[in-house]
Amino acid sequence: MDKLPTNLDFLLDKEWMQVFFNKEAEKIFKKNAQITLTSVERSKSFAPESYNMFYKITMDGQPLLLRASASTIAEKETAFKVMEHLYSHGLSEAVIRVPKPYYFFREHNLMLYQDAPGLMLSDLIGEDKNAFAEKLYYCGIGLKSIHAVPVPSFSLAQPKWEFNRQKISRCVPQTDALFGSRLTESLCVTQPLKNVFCHGDFQPKNIVAGESLYVIDFNSVTLAAKELDISCFINQLEIMLKRYGDLNDFDLFYKRFLEGYGDFDQKIYDAYSYLWQIDILQALISLLEEDPNADKEQLKSAIDYWIKKF
Repeated sequence: MDKLPTNLDFLLDKEWMQVFFNKEAEKIFKKNAQITLTSVERSKSFAPESYNMFYKITMDGQPLLLRASASTIAEKETAFKVMEHLYSHGLSEAVIRVPKPYYFFREHNLMLYQDAPGLMLSDLIGEDKNAFAEKLYYCGIGLKSIHAVPVPSFSLAQPKWEFNRQKISRCVPQTDALFGSRLTESLCVTQPLKNVFCHGDFQPKNIVAGESLYVIDFNSVTLAAKELDISCFINQLEIMLKRYGDLNDFDLFYKRFLEGYGDFDQKIYDAYSYLWQIDILQALISLLEEDPNADKEQLKSAIDYWIKKF
């Protein structure tokens, strides 16, 4: 996109959005329809410039839940194209599904798509562990189906790792070792690998579990080795268990996920895993320092646990 919008607060205005949905019904739903907007909700976000919205509407008397994603700092058009690409290549009815994409409004940097019914997988960590393990098994199968999707004709950004050494050094005494030869080696192993269509942030917070499993958040989609997504999921699963669940279940959970996915290259996995571990550590430190609503003691405990990986 040439220029991003500077203000998206209209997305919070129920009356404005009611008019908008009726005016744009032909574009969004491919038909003229009478739409009543019954509720507007904005999901909690660490980034105030991100607008992740839930709209409950009735269309010609029938209820429908919509999601909207927009931003004043990050373009959304590529993410919408990715959704369309995946949806058109069988992920509308796959083991792990993509919500139906409706329309992208370039002037507002706004993507609209059907709501994915259910709860985030990360919110189900405390449920029966065998039931949760089965969901992870199907996540593995679903990830494999994403990796089998043909590479799209539109361009995708390459994986980019941005580490703030100064920030990390405030919590990690061994920063020099962290950014030493192992980091260099990991980057060397992973940089030339552009093998498959990868989600780029495949983790429990981006999986919605209900009657079906849905994958969401396509802002990081890239071309890379499949181990990028596999290592992301397993590392994010571990730190979420540390924060919200029981680490004694980690062995069962990650093995069940890998049973669903199948074979992978251990050397490439290890290289990506190291990069994700630094990335997660940096994210935890950001939450600790910048989020006023965060549980500080829980985050400190998670950071202390994660540092031991290095």
